[in-house]
Amino acid sequence: MRLNKKQDLTAIDQFVSPSLVQHDPTLANGSAAVRAAYAAQFAAFPNSTVSSLKVIADGDLVLVRYHAQTSATDLGQAVTEIFKVQHGQIVEHWNAVQNVPATSANNNTMF
Repeated sequence: MRLNKKQDLTAIDQFVSPSLVQHDPTLANGSAAVRAAYAAQFAAFPNSTVSSLKVIADGDLVLVRYHAQTSATDLGQAVTEIFKVQHGQIVEHWNAVQNVPATSANNNTMF
């Protein structure tokens, strides 16, 4: 499955708490920082895609693993996001991002 990112940011207002606790060191706390980051991403890379989506949920924690690419020729990044959810909103966020290498020591993919 390959998803083109839509530039509709209204889901952030609905599903991300304005008081989001952020553990990504490149982002400030709060939903406004998330909105600004996605707006900048969409503007810089309008053809970006997400694929190989995997979702795991346990209690109030949701883990999302995906392959993010800025274009069809970009090797991309393997991204793992962890969200703490309360009352239908994301209230806390962690992530780990790895660049996808051109070669690998094994025949397994990162996905």
